[in-house]
Amino acid sequence: MIIRLAPEYEQAYQAAKSYFSYTFEYETSLTPAMMLQAFDPAETRFFWQTPDQSLTLLGIGEVFQLPSAKSQQMHQQKERLRTQLFDPSQACRLVGALPFDPQAKKAPLWDELAEGGFVLPEIELVYQHHRWHVTLIVKRPATYAQLALDFNQLQQRFFAAVTTSHPKKDNHVQAMEELAVTQWLTTVEEAVATIKDPGNPLKKIVLARQLRLEMEREIDGAQLVQRLLVQQPQTYVFFLQRNERIFVGATPERLLAGETDTIYTAAVAGSIERGQTADEDQTLGAALLHSAKNLHEHQIVVDRIRKAIAPFTQNQVTVGERTLLKNRDIQHLYAPIVGKRQAKGPTFLDMIDQLHPTPALGGEPKEAALHWLRHQEPVGRGLYGAPIGWLSLAEDGGEFAVGIRSAVLYKQHALLYAGCGIVADSVAIEERAETSVKFQPMKRGISDEDPATNHD
Repeated sequence: MIIRLAPEYEQAYQAAKSYFSYTFEYETSLTPAMMLQAFDPAETRFFWQTPDQSLTLLGIGEVFQLPSAKSQQMHQQKERLRTQLFDPSQACRLVGALPFDPQAKKAPLWDELAEGGFVLPEIELVYQHHRWHVTLIVKRPATYAQLALDFNQLQQRFFAAVTTSHPKKDNHVQAMEELAVTQWLTTVEEAVATIKDPGNPLKKIVLARQLRLEMEREIDGAQLVQRLLVQQPQTYVFFLQRNERIFVGATPERLLAGETDTIYTAAVAGSIERGQTADEDQTLGAALLHSAKNLHEHQIVVDRIRKAIAPFTQNQVTVGERTLLKNRDIQHLYAPIVGKRQAKGPTFLDMIDQLHPTPALGGEPKEAALHWLRHQEPVGRGLYGAPIGWLSLAEDGGEFAVGIRSAVLYKQHALLYAGCGIVADSVAIEERAETSVKFQPMKRGISDEDPATNHD
């Protein structure tokens, strides 16, 4: 298949556009994880799949970088890129993540990945309606004649990658360690004391802790994604790799999705394990739905999100019925929240900035909780609990999930994160047990404890 450009490309070239895209359909039996694995791990790679599998997105390489900064500055840079880009299919997206807290402690293993940022990929693959749509993106060459050549060379590189096989390599856990357990339990008690202090405004503080895994050989991120897709249905599965560091996870929590006239978010807080039988699972779920502590924790999240998005929505916010969100290892209290977007209101990135972190990941009030965490939390978070997703270049919208049930990987090393919301009646040893359950999705995926997924 030879790419021949329509006359509109020459017109865009003469108009001094800086970036050009070309989109075509591609039929293949390769799964999304196999498509991810096809590309060189030395390249920037991004993977994203929604819980209902309505959108699977891959980004490979990078032709433009948008560093993390204040939301207004990032929006302005995004808009400049949009005016410089010729994108006839309106398919192009910026993909990446924001840091949990730019002022937080440095986190081990993350390196520069902890700073977040976004890229415009060289190759963007979207799987929708049972088809792959491949978008190639190139920078403006010195001559218009070179433009078609650049597209054809990039297309050939794509075809060469996806027709190369990659055999599975077995891997095994060599060492496992929960980090700083005693210090973390003490920090929980300090958080409870702070919340109980009548002179302190804090109602909730979310604390994170870490589990270290050392594997026999380098962890194959694409194989891990395949396991997560099988093991953790009804979650956002995400993967971000830059310079050998990988942030990967399967999160149940949407932060914000935005279209021209509507925004979508959700309140997820409070948790309990899944039962071994259907009856036990139902009993545990009922206990969660009637738990005063967890209902209080969830209501804090609902109230803060409703308050945060009210200015963006002309106060037209609908909170859905509180239900159970059930994943393989854990179940949460969940309520969908929808708002009518205000015309000529704040940008999508402004809304992300206002929402993040929600009380489910930071605490309440937001700024007081972040200040407390910067000084008291034993470890840095990097991108754990941070917004990860994509920004549309066709409109002011996109979709972000909250980067929980996640880990950072470097070669054979993995650092898993889990967190829990501390309120006035929290008990340290019980919170440790809760986080132990939350480690399971990533621990199972990395160590491949589930025989049902050994085929990948």
